[in-house]
Amino acid sequence: MNNQTKLSLFIILLLFGYITPKEPGMIILPLKVLNDSFEKYPIFRETEISIEHQVEVQTPFGPTIRKLKEVVSGTIQILESRLFAAPITIGTNSKPQNFNVILDTGSINLWVAKIGSEDAHKIDNHFDPSLSPSATRTSETFTVQYGTGSTEGNYYSDKVDFISTGNYELKFGAADKTDFNVKGADGIMGLAKRYNSNEYSAIFTLYAKKLIPNKSFSFKYLNDKEVEMYLGEEHSDFSNENNTAQCQLLHKTTYDNLLWTCKLYKFGFLSEDMEKNVTSPCGYNLLFDTGSNIMILPLETLENISKNLSQFNCSLATTSNGQQIFCTNNKNLPNVYIEVGNHYLILDKDKMFSLVKLEDGRTGYILDAVFKDSNMPIMGQRFFQLFHTKFDLDNKVLKFYNENQEKIIYSYEKPYDDEARTFGYDTDIDFLNPETMKIIAAVAIVVALLVVLCFIYKCCKKIGKSSHGNKHIQAVGN
Repeated sequence: MNNQTKLSLFIILLLFGYITPKEPGMIILPLKVLNDSFEKYPIFRETEISIEHQVEVQTPFGPTIRKLKEVVSGTIQILESRLFAAPITIGTNSKPQNFNVILDTGSINLWVAKIGSEDAHKIDNHFDPSLSPSATRTSETFTVQYGTGSTEGNYYSDKVDFISTGNYELKFGAADKTDFNVKGADGIMGLAKRYNSNEYSAIFTLYAKKLIPNKSFSFKYLNDKEVEMYLGEEHSDFSNENNTAQCQLLHKTTYDNLLWTCKLYKFGFLSEDMEKNVTSPCGYNLLFDTGSNIMILPLETLENISKNLSQFNCSLATTSNGQQIFCTNNKNLPNVYIEVGNHYLILDKDKMFSLVKLEDGRTGYILDAVFKDSNMPIMGQRFFQLFHTKFDLDNKVLKFYNENQEKIIYSYEKPYDDEARTFGYDTDIDFLNPETMKIIAAVAIVVALLVVLCFIYKCCKKIGKSSHGNKHIQAVGN
């Protein structure tokens, strides 16, 4: 082989190595932490609190429990919500437009405010289609209803870059009207997936472009100012089985979206020494929502635990937010815990309670959870400050990691339907639920009875015909 041939071969190999795509791997994205402290959620909020005490009273017929109500005014020192925001650019490389968007696992739409839009609150950056030659307005409109507001506008198609991996053609919303009100954010990027569709949310476009090896991402809360998002390969945290829990995804269909939900089996309070606890059985789907501020649970959960709250010096309370739990003793303040999958996850009290200063000089604590009639119970931002959480669409699980092993406790009670549920369109029917089995058994019995009655009817009819035929034969013979 002469030198010219060797040189040609070297150039070919060099070119081949250059143009061969690298294997996809983990992408680490530093996020901004935004404090949701706009006018609607001030750090200090004056409110009237109606507290319901349960008092044991001696009567001629023995001790009985009576409910006493007191109405007081106070100031709640709200714990700041720390929402995660990612920087993105929209438009061509020559004139990119910069935005900060909240990462929201409770929705699918990517949208930013459009120039000239009706903003209920000031938004810093607005999308201007005239500055991007590649922007195309589509004929589609969108309306998104969130827990605290709504947004509407038109879909556009343009080049979007959200982790500096290159501009890709994406469909996004340009809002003409919004009452979105998070300071420092210009829009929302939904991280759910549209049901029964090949259309991915913006994050999963990375998978479609083969920039990450799988459809998964996780959030790790480092401190009050730093959060990292990991896309693709699993973070080393989750290799520690003793500090990791997981639950099966039960995607609930809402507004044609597949959301990140798991079955919640129990909710309760647990004393610091783990000697005392108050538990409510649940059995409903819980949405793990990075775009929500607080926990929202059904009223029936509150009713189940309200009878035993006094052991923690806690009572039912009604505030401007709705039904909540009020506690008076900081030393006896309980931790909150939930059971998902096969584990109890313990949520620190310092992340779950807000300080209350009453006008008479007393102090207390309000659990940052609202209990109301809701078809979508929610686990909000406080949870993600405590647990490194992975959203894994490929393996259909949510994973939770905490460096403190005592915060994740194995439950020996096997959930009755975690493995029986299938991933996909979720109908809220638990096929192995004992109550459901009773209904199925009753229906089966009714069907069996109908079959037996039908058989008897047919037999009687045949006997009748046979008897009539015999009489006819006898008459002819005579």
